[in-house]
Amino acid sequence: MNAEESCESDDEAEQESVSLLLYMLEQVYQSGFISLLYSVGPRPLQLCEKREDRGSIRRVLDEDVQSSVVELLAGNLAHTWLRIPFGAHEQQQESLLASALHIRLRHLILALKNLDQHVSLEVHVADDRSIRRRFCFSTFQKSSAVHSQLALLPLQLDSGWN
Repeated sequence: MNAEESCESDDEAEQESVSLLLYMLEQVYQSGFISLLYSVGPRPLQLCEKREDRGSIRRVLDEDVQSSVVELLAGNLAHTWLRIPFGAHEQQQESLLASALHIRLRHLILALKNLDQHVSLEVHVADDRSIRRRFCFSTFQKSSAVHSQLALLPLQLDSGWN
């Protein structure tokens, strides 16, 4: 087995692992909180597809919280990003359920640190009729715009952790 074949089998094993985790999320009773990006764990980016063309995604020790955090840095938002779950963009074309995390909890909690750079977040939610709705939050969006399947919302971060 050469190095290229080894990488392909590692990728396949990783995708199987992610598929199993997503299946478990779909099948179990959910309460409390589900952490999707637990930076203290051994594999914090396990569910993530990542792109870091001209930036970096890494685990660092944050002085404020005295713990590991996942840091995304880039000069341009389009060059560095995370997508959860892994492969959701390709699967989205095939099936809404295939690209879903199957989380049925009512609240989304995000902990972000202001690094004095622009940040953008996009969350896709399927409603009770399986209609996908997108919520886009960004620090460069100055006013809200709400449409039937899209909401563009300004994100204002105070200094430090929010």
